Amino acid sequence: MLARIRAEQVYAIARFTPAIFVVNIWNVLVLVAALYGTPKEATALGWAFVICSVSAYLYLRAASVRDRRPTRVSRAAARIIVIAAAAVGGLWCLAPLMFIDHLAAGGAMLVIVCMCCGIMCAGALVLASMPEAVFAFVAPVLAGSLIAIDRSDLVGQYHISLLFVIYASVLVLASLSYYKQMGARLLKQIDAENAARLDGLTRLPNALAFREFLDRALARCTEYREQAAVLYLDLDGFKPVNDRYGHAAGDEILLQVARRLEETVRKTDFVARLGGDEFAVTLVDVGGPIHVMAFVERLLRAFAAPFSAAGLPQEIGLSIGISLAPSDGIDADTLITKADSALYQAKAAGGGASRFFDPKHAQAVQERRDLEADLRAAIERNELELALQPIVQIATGRIIGCEALARWRHPTRGPISPDEFIPMAERTGLIHELGRWIIRDACRIAKLMPSDAPISVNFSVAQLRSASMTADMLKIMDEFELTPDRIEIEITESLLITRDDPAIDTAHELSRAGFPIALDDFGTGYASLNYLRKLPLNRVKIDREFTRDSVDHADCAAIVISVVQLARTLGLDVTAEGVETEEQLAFLKTIGCGAAQGYLISRPIAESELAALFARETAKALAA
Repeated sequence: MLARIRAEQVYAIARFTPAIFVVNIWNVLVLVAALYGTPKEATALGWAFVICSVSAYLYLRAASVRDRRPTRVSRAAARIIVIAAAAVGGLWCLAPLMFIDHLAAGGAMLVIVCMCCGIMCAGALVLASMPEAVFAFVAPVLAGSLIAIDRSDLVGQYHISLLFVIYASVLVLASLSYYKQMGARLLKQIDAENAARLDGLTRLPNALAFREFLDRALARCTEYREQAAVLYLDLDGFKPVNDRYGHAAGDEILLQVARRLEETVRKTDFVARLGGDEFAVTLVDVGGPIHVMAFVERLLRAFAAPFSAAGLPQEIGLSIGISLAPSDGIDADTLITKADSALYQAKAAGGGASRFFDPKHAQAVQERRDLEADLRAAIERNELELALQPIVQIATGRIIGCEALARWRHPTRGPISPDEFIPMAERTGLIHELGRWIIRDACRIAKLMPSDAPISVNFSVAQLRSASMTADMLKIMDEFELTPDRIEIEITESLLITRDDPAIDTAHELSRAGFPIALDDFGTGYASLNYLRKLPLNRVKIDREFTRDSVDHADCAAIVISVVQLARTLGLDVTAEGVETEEQLAFLKTIGCGAAQGYLISRPIAESELAALFARETAKALAA
C-alpha cells in the first residue's frame, strides 16, 4: 500500500517537473541578467551552470518516470527525491546570500526577494504530493532569503521576513493537506481496484487477478528457468446441491471450498475463483509433474471430508485439468486453454479425476466444445425440431397422444443423437433453454392436434428444481391459448432418488395447475413404489426393456402384469413403451394394459406427417 502511494507521489512530481524546469531556467536568466557587468558576473554564471545542470538532470529523470508510470516505489527512491529537493533548495539558498550586496547596490533588491518567493512557491507546487520534499526545498530557500533580507537595508524588512515565513508555512500546510486528500483518494482507488480483482462471495482473487498473477509467474519462469503449473478445478456434485437446496446452500459450499483451497496451497501459489463452481490454482517453482501430482493428491485429500450445506453433509468432489509451463506453453492464453481442455478430459472420465493436458485428446475435446457452442446457437436460432411418436389406446387403436422427441440435424455433422446432446445440455446448463424451446414448440404443435390428444414432454430434474417452473409453464400456456391438460409432463423415475427432492414439490405444483404427470421408464429407478405414492401421477410408462422381454421371459412378464394391476388399483393409466411386435401388443392387450407406444405403432414422425396421420385416424373411425 505505501509503495503504491509513493509511486503516485513520484508520478505527480514527475508530471510537473517540466514546469519547474522552465521556472528555474527563467529565474536563472533573470538573475544572471541582473548581475551582468558586476564583479559577481563570473560567480553568477558558475552558479547558473550548476543549477541548470541539476535541473536538466532532474528533468530527464522525470521524463523516464512519466513515460513508464511506476506502480510501486521504494523508500530509497522516495528519499532520493527529498535529497534532490533539498539540493535544489540549497542552490537557491545561495543566491541571496552570494549576490544580495551587489543587487542592493544596484537598486535591484526586490529582484532577489521576488525571485526567492516565486521559486519557493513554484517548487512547493511541484512537490506538493510529498510534504517532506516540500519542506526540504522550502526550508533552505526560506533560510537564505531571511538572512539576506536581514542583512539588507530594505524598508519594512521585518514585515517582508514575516510574509516569507507565512508563505512558507502555508505552502507546507497546503502540501500536507493535499497529501492527505491524495492518500484518501488513492485508498478508495486501491479499494476499488482490489474489489475488481476479488470474487464477491469467497473474497478469493477473481479471473482478472488470476490472469495478472499468471503473467508475472510466466515471466519469472522465462527469466529464472523455473516451471509452473496451471490447475483448473471444477466441483463434482455441486449443481445438484445448488438446485436441490437453493443458492444459499450453494454459497455455503463455495465458501468452504475456498477455505480448503487456501489452506492447501503454499503461500507462494495463487488460488482464484473463476466463476460458478470453477476455481483455478497457479503453482510456481514446481519440480515437474511428480510434484504437481503430489499437490493434487493433497488437494483431493482435503476434499475427501464431507462439506456442510442446509444442515446436511454433502459429498463434493473435484475434477482437475493441468497444464505445465514451459512444456505446454509459456503464455497465459495457451496454458489456460490447455488446462481447460484437460479439465474437460477429467470431466469426461466421470469426474473425481485429474488429467494433464494431452495433445492426443485435444482435438476431441475441442470438437465437443464446438458441439456445445453449436447446440446453444441451434436453440437460439430455432434450428432444432420435434419428432412425434404416437401413443395409441390398445383396446381401440385410437391415437390418444404423442410423445415429443427433440431432434437435431447439425449443418455439417448431420443428425446428432439425443443420447449425445441431451446429456450435453444437462452438463452445460443448456437444459433450461432447451427445455423451454421444446415446451414452446410442443405447444405450437398441440394446437394442430385434437384437444383430447395431449403431447408428452420429457422434463429433466434440473428443470423441475427450478422454482419458477410452474409459473413459466402457465405463462407459455396462456401465450398459446392452451389449457394445461394439453401438455403431459414425463418425469424419468430413475433420476428422482431422494425423498426431499424439491423436484417433487414442483411436480405437485404442476399437477395442481392442471398438467398431467407421467412417470417414465417405470421400474428402472431406485424407489419405484415409493414414488407411486409421493408423486401426483396420472400415468406410468413401463420401461421398454420390460416390454421387449415380456413375451420370452416369465420374470419380465410377471413384472409387467404386476405394474398394470398396481396402476389399476391406484387409478393410474398405463402405457407400455417399446412395443415392436404383434406378440408384445397381444400380450399387453390380454393383461389389460391401456396404451402402447413403439415402432410397431409408429416410428417418430415429423410435424408435416401429423395431418395425414389424423386423417387416417378419422377415416378409420368413419369406416368402423
